Amino acid sequence: MAVEPGLGRRLMQTVGAVRTGIILLIVVGIASAAGTFILQRPLTSAPDMQQSYSPQTLRVLDMLGLTDVYHTWWYAVLLAALAISIICASIERWPNAWRYYSRPYRRTDSSFRAVLPLQKSIPIADPAQAMAAAERALRSQGLRPERIVENDEVSLYAEKSRYAVMAVYVVHASLLLIMLGGIIDGIWGYRGYVNLVPGQPPITQIELQNGTVRKLPFALRCDEAGQENYTGEYAMMPKRWWSKLAVLDSASGREVERKEIAVNDPLVYEGVRFYQSGYGQSSVLDNARLAVLTGEQSANPKVVNLTLGQNSMLDGHTSVRMVRFIPDAYLMDGGVYQRSRDLNAAAVELELSQDGKTQTAWLFRAEQQEMNGVTLVGPSTPRGDPLPGFPYRMVALANMLPFTGLQVSHEPGQWAVWVGCVVMGMGLILAFWVLHQRYWLVPVTNKEGKLVLWIGAAANKNREGFAVRFQELADAVERELGAQSASSATVCEPSVAMR
Repeated sequence: MAVEPGLGRRLMQTVGAVRTGIILLIVVGIASAAGTFILQRPLTSAPDMQQSYSPQTLRVLDMLGLTDVYHTWWYAVLLAALAISIICASIERWPNAWRYYSRPYRRTDSSFRAVLPLQKSIPIADPAQAMAAAERALRSQGLRPERIVENDEVSLYAEKSRYAVMAVYVVHASLLLIMLGGIIDGIWGYRGYVNLVPGQPPITQIELQNGTVRKLPFALRCDEAGQENYTGEYAMMPKRWWSKLAVLDSASGREVERKEIAVNDPLVYEGVRFYQSGYGQSSVLDNARLAVLTGEQSANPKVVNLTLGQNSMLDGHTSVRMVRFIPDAYLMDGGVYQRSRDLNAAAVELELSQDGKTQTAWLFRAEQQEMNGVTLVGPSTPRGDPLPGFPYRMVALANMLPFTGLQVSHEPGQWAVWVGCVVMGMGLILAFWVLHQRYWLVPVTNKEGKLVLWIGAAANKNREGFAVRFQELADAVERELGAQSASSATVCEPSVAMR
């Protein structure tokens, strides 16, 4: 009487069923495809995201986690579910697979010989001599035959590449490693983007795309950054961005590593990768060149260099000092305020001293801009009106420090993903290119009552190609039997002559 399996066994059979695994694999594939076709943060900048999707669509995508698929909780749950399905399937099928591997079927019987697809019978005269010849033939084909004795019947068994039957478990192990890496990255990994300005204080944290702040286990400083352009017709097109980065110990401030990075050549330190991703003009002022014109004068202006807090003389009784620089200014209630840190509507506050009198003047960003700086004109009042009674016109070219854009990623599960890929390659080689070959040879009496050497073979895949290999082995056995018969006849000839 058959015993019904318990609830736990039925649950394991359901979870480990091929249908369940295929369904989960399709769902994971769809989710992964969504992460490929939908723009992902932080790889895509916020302006590009807003340009690609409407505000309503972007809000829904962010809410569902589709703009950062691989770091969402539901993607990690999908990977875990697929991993559990694979584990259950492996556990369910492991006993039979291990039995097949550890105790291969070595003996033959009449029913087994009747159904084996690949078989051949060779007439023989002496079973012992036939077995010896067959052993030599098997060894010549790179096989190691075993003599099997059971019920007074002696047979030969040989096999090759038995480990190939474990290919499916090697592939399963590789999938589990890859999914383990994905789960680890989804839970503990992160991605972000940071702009560094050369010469500025080092950073110790980055802001992720979801607004959270991630503290780095070290400090990072940018010493230099630059852009190399093509020459000739494409002189304005960037050829290469580079950055010279220094890693500092957070506690002591000591420099522990230095590297010049470029595209596809990141800095990796303590599992955190910094990829060169962008380059441009920052909102941090380097210096300014101020052209001062008198009245309607437009040629040969007086030019002075300005830095924050430094006085420069315009003439014998007038000096100018740059008080502050605002990268994104707006006017309200007679004052000038900063809207953001972006370089949008720049303004410069100047302090003009003339004959002991001091007044404030402003230069505001002009509509036409230079390629390598920001053009500002004035002087003006905080309301944007011309400064009354001041005899000079001013045009300033503010030179901004460059910024280098770095993508930051921490992927602690990548080692598992890479190992899984290598293991999968090994498993696929076993599954598709390595044959588990089995051969049986035994002297028997056929239906006609004649003594023959029966040869049978089986392979776990590529049976058409294996048939050629089997025929080569059968031909080798026949040659050995023929050579043995000729040798026996040669030995017997002197006895016949003596009679």
